[in-house]
Amino acid sequence: MVVFIDRSLGKHDVPDVLRAADAVVAVHSDYFSDDALDVNWLKIVGHQGWAVLTKDHRIRRRRVERKAIIDGRVKAF
Repeated sequence: MVVFIDRSLGKHDVPDVLRAADAVVAVHSDYFSDDALDVNWLKIVGHQGWAVLTKDHRIRRRRVERKAIIDGRVKAF
């Protein structure tokens, strides 16, 4: 399983710790621009079957983003 690190968790600290634990990690900035809309990257990441790790608490409260998570069957933590 690939763990996708949302831009809210940065490019190094969290990804580096996960990689040290032998996790397969994809970092937001390696695939998307910093201004990419959440609904757009959520759709793509969900299609890939990657698990999303984020600290963006608002993502679950915004209707459009919540719908993208549900429709894309995104595993988000």
